[in-house]
Amino acid sequence: MPINWEDKRRNPRVNIRTPLTYRVRGEPRSQSTVCDNISAGGLSFTGERFVPSQATLMLEVSLLSRVLYPVGRVMWVSPLPHSDRNRIGVKFLEFPGSEMKYLEDYTNNAQKNIFKRKG
Repeated sequence: MPINWEDKRRNPRVNIRTPLTYRVRGEPRSQSTVCDNISAGGLSFTGERFVPSQATLMLEVSLLSRVLYPVGRVMWVSPLPHSDRNRIGVKFLEFPGSEMKYLEDYTNNAQKNIFKRKG
């Protein structure tokens, strides 16, 4: 029987490998990693340490010529097999208006370019 799977995301997600720094709100130590994908609604990355679901993260995302500074909430954590690393999904909670517009333009243009290449 086929699985009826539907992507429930509201925003187009773009696969990207770009620098990301994150810090759990209230903790002094930040971690650097690479963002795996991003949309106007959130992002995902692989972290070296466990971050609990529902934790609030202060983020710095390098996207082309700008650095974006959203605040997000961890929505899911998935341990990677045979590793201490975790895949982490984050939903944006706070995002300065001009930065959000920049991200929306970026993801919409990236999606248009993907469809042009497929078509």
